[in-house]
Amino acid sequence: MTQSLLLFPHNVLEFRDAAFFDLVGQFCGEDIVEYLQLLRVRSVRSLLDVNDIFLPLQQDYVELAIVKKKLAFCRSDGSCIIKIGIQHDVDKLLNSLRNTSINNGQMTTAVTDENDLIIPFEILQQYPFLK
Repeated sequence: MTQSLLLFPHNVLEFRDAAFFDLVGQFCGEDIVEYLQLLRVRSVRSLLDVNDIFLPLQQDYVELAIVKKKLAFCRSDGSCIIKIGIQHDVDKLLNSLRNTSINNGQMTTAVTDENDLIIPFEILQQYPFLK
């Protein structure tokens, strides 16, 4: 099953601090925002650079105890599993941001002439005859 990607503003890769946390909150909820704030992940770029965002939850950090209860099911032996809905939302956000990053990279490398024009996706949706 393929996962549909989320649509973002053209400058989403530059989001940081409030704009970044608003984006994460919109797609993943406030518990993930709280978690990322604890980890000091404050931008889309830094989020994309993290290999496994949930890795710190596999350890027994006192600072993460409260948010860990919100994001994961934990066994008596200390092992935890991220709640399925949370994992899905975060994966979808990350996949969509990675796709945006890849497309953005392809777009910027494809522009070689100063006469080339980049039309934002939102405009193309609004005016399909421009395609």
